[in-house]
Amino acid sequence: MPPDVELRLRQAELGLKAESWQDRLVAMSGLLALPESAMDKLLEMIVSVAKADSDAECRCTARGILASLNRDLADKAVSYLAEGLRDESRHLRGQSVVTEAEAMGELGPAAGLHSEELAALMKDTSSYVRRAAACALGRLLTAEPDPTEPLVEALKDRESEVRRGAVRGLGALGTVAAPHAEHLAKMLQKDTSYLVRRDCASALAAVGGKAAEQQASALSEAAIRDSDPEVRQAASKALAAVQPGTGMRLLIEALGDVEVDIRLHAAEALVAHGQSCGQAGESLQPLLTDDYAEVRLACVSALTVMEDHVIANNVSDIVDCLLRESDSDVQHALSLAIRAMGDYAVNQGNYLAEAAGQSGDARVRLGAALGLWALGTLAAANSACLVKRLADDSWFVRRAAAKALGAMGECSAQYTEQLLLEAARDLDDDVRMAALEALTAQGHVGDKHLNLVVKMTEDPKPTVQIAALLAIGACGKCAESHLHVLREQLRSKDPSVRHAVLDAYSLLPPSVPGRDDVQCIENIMRLDVRSDVQEAAKGVLGKWNKL
Repeated sequence: MPPDVELRLRQAELGLKAESWQDRLVAMSGLLALPESAMDKLLEMIVSVAKADSDAECRCTARGILASLNRDLADKAVSYLAEGLRDESRHLRGQSVVTEAEAMGELGPAAGLHSEELAALMKDTSSYVRRAAACALGRLLTAEPDPTEPLVEALKDRESEVRRGAVRGLGALGTVAAPHAEHLAKMLQKDTSYLVRRDCASALAAVGGKAAEQQASALSEAAIRDSDPEVRQAASKALAAVQPGTGMRLLIEALGDVEVDIRLHAAEALVAHGQSCGQAGESLQPLLTDDYAEVRLACVSALTVMEDHVIANNVSDIVDCLLRESDSDVQHALSLAIRAMGDYAVNQGNYLAEAAGQSGDARVRLGAALGLWALGTLAAANSACLVKRLADDSWFVRRAAAKALGAMGECSAQYTEQLLLEAARDLDDDVRMAALEALTAQGHVGDKHLNLVVKMTEDPKPTVQIAALLAIGACGKCAESHLHVLREQLRSKDPSVRHAVLDAYSLLPPSVPGRDDVQCIENIMRLDVRSDVQEAAKGVLGKWNKL
């Protein structure tokens, strides 16, 4: 063995004998970096720690290292892993079982020799040990005897975590656990723990095949009627994987149920089917006008994951629903749906513009502005109607109109002056902020308009100040004569404002800032009390190559 390797081994051996258990853990962290020639000695050292260290965490860590050793050492290492099954500490026995389960992939079939010992631990007095043993048995795919027997027995355990471990073990066995699919389905319907029910659904998906297909009704029932959203989601995914045809039919029938929860859960479950739920498109349409906002929201989510031709057939319905929707969450979802439709919705621009300009209902005008925001540059030809809405009686509509102009980018730059003038005098800070954000999206606004933006950095609302600062940064070279404003705002007591100044600086070309700006940012990087502001300052200087 080379002298340098011997020296490293001696140092490691001393570290493993340190008084502090933390120091021993640190010493172990570097053991796997030793060369192949030291493996035999390394195995001896780690086994010594695994068997005899006074600290439970050190023993567990040593067993974890054994799991990652070369396969050639599997026969030796696995016998030491098995030592953990008989450890005096209940907690450690459980940890050793977990370690052995994790070691299966590394140590190969040799670990299967201990399946009987693992099965015996299924009767341990510690629920932690029983659960860990169940998980471990699920990974012994080639073990003798058949590992499903103790797992099925553990499904009756009084502790929910043990039942959960057994369910996961059966799921890990996949098709091997097919004879027990019916048992899993019954637990999916009746177990008191939502975590067990959730894992039962996932286990049925892992079992797959005809055995799981025969449990489609149980999965459908859980996807629609279970009280826990995690269980419903897991059951929906399992149903989509196991028997999409039957599952889809059951979900479509549930969309027309008189119970609101059933309609809601059925629509949510369809999302798990993705594009394959296109056949439900026609059945979903009535839910766009459901009395309950949550149902409408789930309906929109389901429609947006469907195939393009289904989406295209529903564009006009979604736009109409947006114009009459009163719930803000559903409005947002409908807007995003229109944005996702892209070219399919482009012919709706004139319809939305007409609604924005002529309707006497503020709700319709708001929906129209949101729809034009969703279309963005595709609706640039309709930007004139949005300028009028900047003076709307409703601040909701004014804000949405400003955001829509921003979404149109440079296409709406001709309305910059009106946007700024309305924003400067608007009484609502959200509208002022939205208008400034729109200017930032439009890009270069010119010196004339920049003076108005600079005035808005004195706004009493920090959110408006921040939007104004970012708009200055987006002005490029035109901002050169107003950099003193950024330097002054770097002294703000509000860390979000200081951060915004740095974000504005990062938008500027490196040729625009002067020496004074660089010095101010260097001071911020060294002295600011907030680490995130310091990092932002460092990022700006790095972009300018001034570090």
